[in-house]
Amino acid sequence: MDIEKHRNTPIRKVLLEILTRATKPSAQVELHALLVQRGLSAHKTTLYRILDDLLQHRIISQTTFGDGVLRFELTRAHHHHVVCESCHRVEDVQVAGDLAREEQIIARKVKFRNVTHTLEFFGTCEQCVRKSTKIRSAP
Repeated sequence: MDIEKHRNTPIRKVLLEILTRATKPSAQVELHALLVQRGLSAHKTTLYRILDDLLQHRIISQTTFGDGVLRFELTRAHHHHVVCESCHRVEDVQVAGDLAREEQIIARKVKFRNVTHTLEFFGTCEQCVRKSTKIRSAP
């Protein structure tokens, strides 16, 4: 195991602080900009290496909202997201069904191993609906 890869560097430390305070999953570009705002210069490769290490250790998880952009957040209780297609606001949501059980059923049925899932919801938030209604009703 590469000791350098697991050092608690200033960049890694601040990145974890940023992810701890984040209210939604963040793209690598957003994380890089936040590091720069804090006076830290991280090469894109360094940032990806740190993110990959945090993923491998399950400290963070990644998701995509159907746009091909990977976003990262601290790993916590299993949850999903609802994304406003207008303003891109993201909210965490819990799904009532037992999806872990469904994964097991599917795995047995199709003879797969390590079955996982991704599930994201999309719609228009209340604020954007109100804005849209105001614009349509304006003279």
